[in-house]
Amino acid sequence: GAFIGCESLASVTIPDSVTTIGREAFSYCTGLTNVTIGDGVTSIGAYAFSNCDLLEKVTIGSSVATIEERALYYCKGLKEINYNGTKEKWNAIIKGSGWKGGSTGSIVVYCSDGEIKM
Repeated sequence: GAFIGCESLASVTIPDSVTTIGREAFSYCTGLTNVTIGDGVTSIGAYAFSNCDLLEKVTIGSSVATIEERALYYCKGLKEINYNGTKEKWNAIIKGSGWKGGSTGSIVVYCSDGEIKM
């Protein structure tokens, strides 16, 4: 919960040197609109970006192997995820229950070899 409730935070870039985004790290950052997760990150923790109402776009590095439960839960504005790997690799990521639950509308995952609509 390092930045939990930081309402004025608008954009976050997680550098390649970081390997894990912890539980609730950016939960309730209600002003957050854009997140870029570096290629060193292998795990996105539970509730890491939950309840970030204005979050529209997330870029995820290809080294992510796990997106834990409700990591992007109730991100009502989420419209696109840019994934730096293939569709096959995206589908192989272990995703916890409700990892994107509570989103309104459809989300498109843009992979290096095409897109996946959810």
